[in-house]
Amino acid sequence: MFRLRLFFACLLPFALSAATVFISPSGDDANPGTLAQPFRTIQHGVNLLQPGDTCFVRGGTYREAVTIAKKGTAGKPIRVRAYPGERVLLDGTEPITGWRPAGKGLYATKTPLKFEQLFAGEQMLTEARWPNCAPDRILTRDGWATVGPKSEYKAIRDPELAATGIDWNGATAILNVAHQFWSWSRTVEGYEKGSDLLPYMITMNEFHTKNRNWWHDDFYYLMGKREALDVDGEWHLATDGTLTLMSSKAAPAD
Repeated sequence: MFRLRLFFACLLPFALSAATVFISPSGDDANPGTLAQPFRTIQHGVNLLQPGDTCFVRGGTYREAVTIAKKGTAGKPIRVRAYPGERVLLDGTEPITGWRPAGKGLYATKTPLKFEQLFAGEQMLTEARWPNCAPDRILTRDGWATVGPKSEYKAIRDPELAATGIDWNGATAILNVAHQFWSWSRTVEGYEKGSDLLPYMITMNEFHTKNRNWWHDDFYYLMGKREALDVDGEWHLATDGTLTLMSSKAAPAD
């Protein structure tokens, strides 16, 4: 009986101690999650954590979204930490491969992904648009076209638009018009190539529609047309999944 009690006394501290699991880019979720045999994904390790447990993530890049559904306590927090001395990067992007030359500095590939941002390394690229705008100026007035003096409700007049020579039907127009408190996005319909008239559909109250002074200082830009690819770093994603990138310096890396 003495030996049996001693045996349980030895086991008890281990049964109640916090667990530690390890994650590594070279691991496997079928592993036991030890330092020598780590898991591959952070989410798999996190799913096993209980209050007081710790998940150490080895250095590297992890392309996954991680959700911690369980809750720790003040005395027993759930910890997810980078392994001491190592750098961990959670990357929400997906690699795109299969690029091929498409002429005139363009490269193309097919992708099933739907997205609004494209990166080359850590540099965000710009979706093809008119007027052009550098990525670091997206949140400024740079890259917005100004309307002409004959613009009115539901009709932008702009000689510079006519000079683009692009059929903008099907493009997306971002419109900062009227009171300019906010912007609208509308699909371009009824545009005639080479025209300075860009019609759009927005329903406003009479205070706006009958006041002609609301429309002379508006701003807008157009995006979503492959023909607008004209500077390095611009891209266009077609409805059939064809992704086209302008890169006159070098082919995109797979």
